[in-house]
Amino acid sequence: KPIGIKKISASNTVTLDADGSDTIDGAATFAWTNDDQVFWIVSDGANWQVHSEYGAFANVNIQAFTASGTYTPTTRMKNCIVFSTGGGGGGGGADSTDGTSGNSGGGGGAGGTCIELFTSAQIGASQTVTIGAGGIAGANTGGTGGTGGNTTFGALHTASGGAGGVGSATAVNDAKSGGAGGAASNGLINITGGGGIGAIADIFGGTSGAGGASFWGGGGIGVGIL
Repeated sequence: KPIGIKKISASNTVTLDADGSDTIDGAATFAWTNDDQVFWIVSDGANWQVHSEYGAFANVNIQAFTASGTYTPTTRMKNCIVFSTGGGGGGGGADSTDGTSGNSGGGGGAGGTCIELFTSAQIGASQTVTIGAGGIAGANTGGTGGTGGNTTFGALHTASGGAGGVGSATAVNDAKSGGAGGAASNGLINITGGGGIGAIADIFGGTSGAGGASFWGGGGIGVGIL
C-alpha cells in the first residue's frame, strides 16, 4: 500500500529514515525541502521506493558549464538531459591598408549541438566536461578565423566547433566565404551549426559576414563598410 507524505513547513527539511537495514531508493534516508510537495513511498517487501506526486519528477536540478569541469550527478539522479555546443569559429580578418581596395572577412560558423538523454548507469560517478573555446579572429593582414573548440561530455558525445571565416588580404575586391558550421556526433539529436555568412566588398564599400546561428540563437552581426 502506498504511503503519501506532504511537506507543509517552508522552514524545515523532511527526512525519512528507513527502519533497520531497509533502504529508501537505495539509501538509508531520503530528504526534501520543497514546500507543499507530496511524495509516495511504496515497499517492495524488503525496501522502499520513492515516487513523486502524479508520477512527475521529484526534483529538477540544472548544472550549467561555461568552462571545463566535472559533472557529478545529484543524489538519486535517475536520468539527465545533456546539451553540449561547440565553440563558434572566429571571423575572417581584412586588410585595406593600400587605400585602393575594399576588404572584409567572412563570418565564423556556429558550433554543433548534441542533445542526449542519459541514465544514471551511463553517467556513473561523474563525467568530464570539456568546453570548446571560440575561435580567434583572423589577423588584420587578411587571415582566416580560427576554428572553434570541440565540446565533449566524457566519451559519450562530441559537439564540434565551427570553422573560421575566410579573410581578405590587401588589394583584393571580392567576396569571401563564411566558415562552415560544426558537426555533432553520438547524441540522440545531432544539430550541425549554421554556417557563417559570406562577406563582399569593393573600393566603394561592403559588409563583413555575420556569424552562423547555433541551436541557441543567432551569431554576431556583420559590419557595414563605407
